[in-house]
Amino acid sequence: MRKHSQILILMAALLLSACGSQPTALPSPIETKAARLEKRAQADMQVQNYPSAIESAHDALRLYAALDDRVGQLRSHINLTRLFILQSQQDKADLHLMKARDLVTETDDAAQRYQVHLLAGKLHQDLAEFKLARTAANTLLEQAVAETYLENYDEAKQLADNTTPNFEIASEVDDTAFVMLQYARFADDFGAATLALTFYKMIENTIGISDSLYVLGMIANKLGEQEQAERYLRRALEVNLAIGDKQRIAVIVKALETQ
Repeated sequence: MRKHSQILILMAALLLSACGSQPTALPSPIETKAARLEKRAQADMQVQNYPSAIESAHDALRLYAALDDRVGQLRSHINLTRLFILQSQQDKADLHLMKARDLVTETDDAAQRYQVHLLAGKLHQDLAEFKLARTAANTLLEQAVAETYLENYDEAKQLADNTTPNFEIASEVDDTAFVMLQYARFADDFGAATLALTFYKMIENTIGISDSLYVLGMIANKLGEQEQAERYLRRALEVNLAIGDKQRIAVIVKALETQ
């Protein structure tokens, strides 16, 4: 009798355990592949491998469309807008931005609404869009980025100083570096430019590294530190010779000629 009771108790315990825990749905292979492609696109974008980033972002978009994942499609259109802005392909950027606008309205995705307004401001140099981005910002760092584009550099620096980026998220490190570097240009702040350089090195953003070195060189020149200025400018030149950025090379060569 006792053994029978123990069995009944054990069965009841197992039943309660089964009812209390719901199985976690695993992502399908196509969902996993789409997410992997999206991450690859972002990683390639960070190191300026734009052709590969665009290919991966397009592939992710196709898979999200097949899944009817509206939020995934929204992120993909935002990534492609950003990539085509970086490639100075305005028509393609506009096309993806228009689709992103439709999807952010449909999904009411607050996190991506900020990105849509920020990219619209960058693409069209539209202060109204930057103001909307500031209003839609979800974090102090996002507010700081919007304030920077609005050329409110002191306010942006103060906001950035009151937040710490998640160093495991490259975009947050990149945004912090951007705010610091633009403030350094505005205020001739050697410390802010040095911090920007550190952050850009952390995420291997070659253009950011080059621009930070250039700003450090120009600040050093204003401070009368000619040798230091030349060292920074020559390092910036070496970076741009390595990546073949003709526009930046011309700017740095001109700065070196005036030393």
